[in-house]
Amino acid sequence: MAALKASSSKLEGSSSKSNDDHRARLEGCTEQARKQQQTLQDAKRLVAEMDDMGEDTKAQLRKQREGLEKNIDDVRDTSEEVSKAQSMLSKLTKRFGLW
Repeated sequence: MAALKASSSKLEGSSSKSNDDHRARLEGCTEQARKQQQTLQDAKRLVAEMDDMGEDTKAQLRKQREGLEKNIDDVRDTSEEVSKAQSMLSKLTKRFGLW
């Protein structure tokens, strides 16, 4: 009977150690899953922030393009006015015999 009790005690101790090992592995897996979940949430937040930044950048570029297009139109208009002025000046100088 004593031998049976000792053997049973060893099995219980071995089973308890096995349960503790299993519990420790599960806790480790749970912690790893929690960290991965946090990493995923951080990545989603960063993607949303980068998307917002991309939209802001697009809006700024659109405004800059519009400004550049307006400047180009203004330069064309000014160039046309300068050409007209040169033509008028040329006609006047011929008419009055200047230069």
